[in-house]
Amino acid sequence: MAKARVNREEFLGKLLSVQPGLSTKEIVEQSSCFILTGGEIMTYNDEVACRTSSGLADSFEGAIRAAPLLALLEKMEEDEIDIETTAAEMLVGGKRRRAGITMDKEIMLSIGNVEKPKEWKDLPKDFCDAISIVESCAGKDDSRFNLTCVHVNSKWVEACDNVQVARYRLKLDVQQKALIRRDSIRQIIAFEMTEFSETTSWMHFRHATGLLLSCSRY
Repeated sequence: MAKARVNREEFLGKLLSVQPGLSTKEIVEQSSCFILTGGEIMTYNDEVACRTSSGLADSFEGAIRAAPLLALLEKMEEDEIDIETTAAEMLVGGKRRRAGITMDKEIMLSIGNVEKPKEWKDLPKDFCDAISIVESCAGKDDSRFNLTCVHVNSKWVEACDNVQVARYRLKLDVQQKALIRRDSIRQIIAFEMTEFSETTSWMHFRHATGLLLSCSRY
């Protein structure tokens, strides 16, 4: 068992920040869950992985369904809430209510497939703006995979659906050009990412708060 009292809005903010890594369908086992482990909150849906500090002790360990937890925290009005985990559930309590949400103590999410970044580089300040401009020109037909991606290289980012094309010129210190699914890389637009890193199969983006968002690259 683990217990803690936390600021409700701060904890909710951390959960929402890793929401891009969630899946509404169980494409990957536990991909619709928040994973608590090692003092972090993690999500992973095979295309996007997110992780940030949970603000909780390492003793908080397990996978909890994201939708009911978010719904509960958004309905509560208390500034501070109590969180407790048992072998089968997470208990969330305030002054007016106390609710339990089923929790799996065994973590089966294969987030270990995501390579860990080592070397970080500065992102151009207009990189997120560039993505927000070009991603709308990417296609939606999965049978033409390359057209559903944003092309990232050292001189520009671009996207095309064979009807329209957008290219935004910038200097990005990438070692290898990559295709990243539009629905994946567009997730960084909501965050002011400041750094990036490259690994064999992933491009990683980091926020000043430590939030890490990783996109599968092709």
